[in-house]
Amino acid sequence: MNKKIKIFSFALISLFVVSCDNNDDDATNYSSVTVNDAIGTVTAVTPSLVFGTAMTVNEGDEGVYTYKVTIDKPQPVDLRIRPLQIAGTAVLDSDYEFEEVVIPAYSTSGTGTISILSDGIVETTKTLTLQIGTDLDANVKVTSKTIIFNIENFVSDVLDLSFNFDRNVGATSSTLCGITSALSGDKYDIDFLVYDDTFTDLGIIDAQTGACTEKLSMDLADFPDGLYHITAFLYTNADLDLAVIGFPVIGVPEFNIPITVDYLRAGAINMGTYTQEAANYFTSNTAVNSENQVVDILISTVAGKRIFTIQDTAGNISASGRMAAKAKHISKIVK
Repeated sequence: MNKKIKIFSFALISLFVVSCDNNDDDATNYSSVTVNDAIGTVTAVTPSLVFGTAMTVNEGDEGVYTYKVTIDKPQPVDLRIRPLQIAGTAVLDSDYEFEEVVIPAYSTSGTGTISILSDGIVETTKTLTLQIGTDLDANVKVTSKTIIFNIENFVSDVLDLSFNFDRNVGATSSTLCGITSALSGDKYDIDFLVYDDTFTDLGIIDAQTGACTEKLSMDLADFPDGLYHITAFLYTNADLDLAVIGFPVIGVPEFNIPITVDYLRAGAINMGTYTQEAANYFTSNTAVNSENQVVDILISTVAGKRIFTIQDTAGNISASGRMAAKAKHISKIVK
């Protein structure tokens, strides 16, 4: 067989193979589909999702909104439809987030989601208008629809408190929560107790764990309106008060141990810090089993809304769920 015959034979075989491959396609012949000819429509999947009408939602507790984009003809490439914020004060990844729609190649639909987030900051109502279907979408023309949210500030029913008492020990490199008694092996440990207005111990042990920073969450569901006293109980003091091993022997004078309280009620009280009254500080010489006042928490109901107020023993307010009149009650100090 000469060279020309060999080439002709190979061409016939190649043509036969290609023809067989085309005939093996399923009923939809995607080789005829071209890019840039798909028309898309948007429908709601989540029942509560409506288009073109403002929806009022609370940040963080309204779940996820899902919608579906359907195209009339499959495409030989993946299609991505990304919502576009066209109005509003909401900020992406702070107040809301979304997952774009992906329609895989040779498919005719895909779903997208929008989630409203909770940031814990006290703020006014925010607005958000998203457009599904824009000129930025490639290879598909989606008949656009708008999704509109009025996002109301979320107010938590929980007041989170963190009690801090660590500090450097004099001019040494040691910290209060890092020291251990060479005599007993005790560390420095303060527990925090919760009393009602009559100084009845409520038996709440959440802030009695032995941790250096103790934490307590006060849920309004667990506390009726009233005044609550939180005290510090010196469980162990690393034997700092014993002169035979105490710091005076090594030249470190007696020092104060103030307690600070970090507080947050999401959506009502921004993160802040309250400092215990100086008259109630422990010192390095305070004996074990001593107990001093730290902070008062007033729970009240005004116009149907329950409020946490953080104050000292004289009723001076450090923070409140909203601005309230100065409390008149003068609480007792635990000796």
